Amino acid sequence: MQWKLAAIVLGTAVMTVAAMDILVQPIGSAKTEVLGHVTLDPEPSYQRAFSGYEGPACVGVNTKDNGFECSVLTTIADEGDERIVLHLNALGEPMRVDYSHNTTTKDGNKVTVVNWPPHGPEPLLKKPVPMKDNKVIEPEPQKSFIQKYWMYIVPVLLVMLVSGGGGEQ
Repeated sequence: MQWKLAAIVLGTAVMTVAAMDILVQPIGSAKTEVLGHVTLDPEPSYQRAFSGYEGPACVGVNTKDNGFECSVLTTIADEGDERIVLHLNALGEPMRVDYSHNTTTKDGNKVTVVNWPPHGPEPLLKKPVPMKDNKVIEPEPQKSFIQKYWMYIVPVLLVMLVSGGGGEQ
């Protein structure tokens, strides 16, 4: 119950953009036209603007610096239903738009808004227990200094024993 309430509060707090234009840029042209207008308050809705262009085009939204950002390449037609999915970032600004066109049905235009909430807490993972033949591997017992370094100590002692002591003086 708490998660649902948090998601509802987060979903309403995230939406800062109330309306936006869906733009279309015909292939081979640098000019953008308004394909339709999306309003998000109180419910997402889409109103198609008059566009005399039919054919392959790039559909997208305006960026922060009022530039055009192409999100999807598609074919524009005046007949049929349009389905628009808006992807909003954590600040409620549009990141990209998905556009699809169906000429066989006449159910009406549909708008879906996808909010990208901020990242939640990351899980604390434990280190996996090493196993062999379905038994936990016991760590080796701690070794003493001589057990660790005997291979270096023995040659030094042999050299000292074999070498003669100081000559007579």
